[in-house]
Amino acid sequence: MAQIRTHLSDGSPHHRVSLQALRERVDSEDLNYFERTEENWNYARSYLAQAAAFLYRLEGDQRYADIAIRTLRAVYDDPDPDKRLPESGQHGLSRATVGLGFALAYAWCGEAWNEEQREFVRQALHRKLVMWEDFRHVNLFAQRGSNWVAVCRGSELMTILALNEREQRHERYEWLIAELSHHITTAFDAIGATQEGIGYTDYGSIFLLPAIIASMDAGDGRLLQLLRDQGIQLQRKAAYAHSPAVVPAEHRLGGRNLTLFSGVGGLGAGNQGWGSLLLAVTPAQDLPYLHWFYDHTFGIARPAQGAHLPGIEPYRQAAVWALLFYPEGVSRSPEGHWPLMISGKQGRHYIRQRWRDERDIMLNIHAQADFHPRAWAMVEVGQWSLAAYGRMLVGGPRLERSGQQHSMLLVDDSMGSRRDLGRVAHSHYDANTAMVIIDGHDHYRHLGVENYQRHLLAHFSDPDSNSAILALYDRIDARQNHSYRWGLPIVDEALDVIIGQDAGLSHVQLRSPEGGQLSAWVVSPSGVAWQYEDGLVSFTYQGDSTEIFVAMSLRDDGDGQLETLAQDVRHRHLRIDGIDLVHDRVEDRLLSAQNALAWKAPNYFSTVGLPPVRGLEAKVLGEQSIAVRWWNRRHPVEVYRIEGRFGSDQTWLPLASVSADKNSVILDDLRPGTTYELRVASHYPGAEAVYSNYVGGTTWAAGQQLIIEDFAPREEEAQADISHHRLGHWQVVNQDRGWQLDKGEGSPRGAQLADGYLRTSGRVARGKSNAVYLDTIRIDLSAATAALEVDLRSQGSTRFAPMLRLADGRWLRAQQCAHVYALNHWHTQRWQFADIAKWVPLDIETLTNGSPVSLSSEQLATVTGLGIYAHWASH
Repeated sequence: MAQIRTHLSDGSPHHRVSLQALRERVDSEDLNYFERTEENWNYARSYLAQAAAFLYRLEGDQRYADIAIRTLRAVYDDPDPDKRLPESGQHGLSRATVGLGFALAYAWCGEAWNEEQREFVRQALHRKLVMWEDFRHVNLFAQRGSNWVAVCRGSELMTILALNEREQRHERYEWLIAELSHHITTAFDAIGATQEGIGYTDYGSIFLLPAIIASMDAGDGRLLQLLRDQGIQLQRKAAYAHSPAVVPAEHRLGGRNLTLFSGVGGLGAGNQGWGSLLLAVTPAQDLPYLHWFYDHTFGIARPAQGAHLPGIEPYRQAAVWALLFYPEGVSRSPEGHWPLMISGKQGRHYIRQRWRDERDIMLNIHAQADFHPRAWAMVEVGQWSLAAYGRMLVGGPRLERSGQQHSMLLVDDSMGSRRDLGRVAHSHYDANTAMVIIDGHDHYRHLGVENYQRHLLAHFSDPDSNSAILALYDRIDARQNHSYRWGLPIVDEALDVIIGQDAGLSHVQLRSPEGGQLSAWVVSPSGVAWQYEDGLVSFTYQGDSTEIFVAMSLRDDGDGQLETLAQDVRHRHLRIDGIDLVHDRVEDRLLSAQNALAWKAPNYFSTVGLPPVRGLEAKVLGEQSIAVRWWNRRHPVEVYRIEGRFGSDQTWLPLASVSADKNSVILDDLRPGTTYELRVASHYPGAEAVYSNYVGGTTWAAGQQLIIEDFAPREEEAQADISHHRLGHWQVVNQDRGWQLDKGEGSPRGAQLADGYLRTSGRVARGKSNAVYLDTIRIDLSAATAALEVDLRSQGSTRFAPMLRLADGRWLRAQQCAHVYALNHWHTQRWQFADIAKWVPLDIETLTNGSPVSLSSEQLATVTGLGIYAHWASH
């Protein structure tokens, strides 16, 4: 407080403007200044009470202490419809917010109240603490990644400190420190980014950061030290994601600062004091630069352009933090000091070269490399956004889950699950160029794309020109046809969208009303055209494997210009606004400026620099077969030849050849129990062969192959083809106790368990009224203890029996079936073969039964096949 008074006496513009605005709001006691809504006014009272108490603490004017206690009493005397009170039982966030107003007001101006007033507030806070002890909500547990942890636990911790009851509540206090520590290490990466996005990071931080600061003031610096030890710089994402530009007035967040999209965050953040609070926890070496950013984005030096909210930190009680934590010392521009790009473990990358005004170019791209349950999350693999020239040029999706507002690649109009992750394959930057490669990993595999990569290159001219070229290259490898939609979500209706043809390519231009534009050309695939509908500029491509390449220009001094200088199977060479851009199609990489000019056709695989096959993999199918496949890149190849070598002979031998339109082959008649090394030679017209890397596989030893077949009745037309019933090949290991199904391929039911048993997740269905599910199967064929055990489940009353195939090819089933009545519950059924008196011959094609027979122990020892017989009513 003494420092604030000194700043005011020295004529600090920041403190003078902030204090004047705060006084006007508090003096009016108008809850509309503190975000009153038609359904919620106790939040606003909480903010007003905090602000009034702070002014009392700063100026010693009893009038402000009276406003504070009068406002707190009104919380109970005239509650809002949902009765948001410090002890609200069903509303954790409400209790945290309203209760914090009571706590801070008590700490800051309780000395100016009489004992009855103090006791009124203490009782409310004690009721709040009792309720916290019993409060349960799923968002507060799991991995502690939700903002609920910061809000609820932060508010409770500050309440204990405000009441000066840390010693009395020592055990609870220590637990809260542990919970907040867990939240910090789980939710935040090194740049202060969270899964939930900038809006909820802002919201949670106005509780978390005061809790960190309050505990530090109380002599407990563990939370702040944790930030330091973990290398978490909370201020970095805030700085790279906030623009000095303003959200358009017609938007629900109109007047607040424009922010890049992330998580479920939208066009702007709440401006609830987060920026000011960050000043208190930023490391000293970074503080001068954050100081500069703060002044030019939220504070006294922000641009006049746009309808900003009046004053500094005008939202809720945020001006309190603006007065408390505004730093002393000289500010310095981050331009040339902060790196061109920042990123953290979650795969979120933020790129910014220029730090001057609302026209700065800012962009981000996300990999969605992590996921925390019970926290806000959005599908973001390859999602990117762009702000420049005072506008959000590419945005989305915030809470939109239909895919209509996504800039990530959609497959069959699906964006996939937020639980399926991507990863960062590569990222690099220098003074002017940033490069990020996002690998679609499991996320796009679950969408039917075996290999997906999104490459983003951003090359900036000097900051004075405030221009850049961008390239987005999507490498797609899929074995089935899909519909791919590539889009630019338009979240600012003031942008002009102009679609046409330029340089022989489909072209779109997004123009800012303040001047400046994004120009985008579809370099590949050919034959597609931009469309603009329902807020999305996009094009769609139908096919399997392909590459999508979009080149872009950002400038405010004229239209973007593109030339195609060269294009062949090795590379593409473009010139955008005089800057060279090369797409190396052999190495799948983008190069710009001097790196582009220095490009030469690589000869890593051959002297001709032509691309080999990629994605080569081999899968052993049995004792004599290996399947080989690779990604279908549609190169101008005449033929692919598959070569192999094995044993001590290192000579590559021809094994098979396929035409250029194929990308797989099954190698048969191989040697059992032999390790093969395999490669593919691509034969281009008039060039020597281009060889791939090699992969390996070991065929199963003789006697290990087991074929599992499904003979359940099917539709009539399918019964003629016996291969229709085959589930696949499994490898078996001969053990003392019998056979163990170890691993296999070919069935949607087949998978491998850690203990090596076959696990099935599919069903054998008869009509639509019933289904049988089989799980772990255990087989014992030793003479004395021969048995079959299976975990099974049925949707109806079903009879089960084991089946055997004898050496002469006959199939038999046990005459006595086991009945399963526990519908939809797993049941383990074991049959001891020696205990089965009669077996019924079974025609495997018609499932008709013969006359019962008995089996000798010698016949049981010759069993060559096993099965499960299921019978249920056909209705």
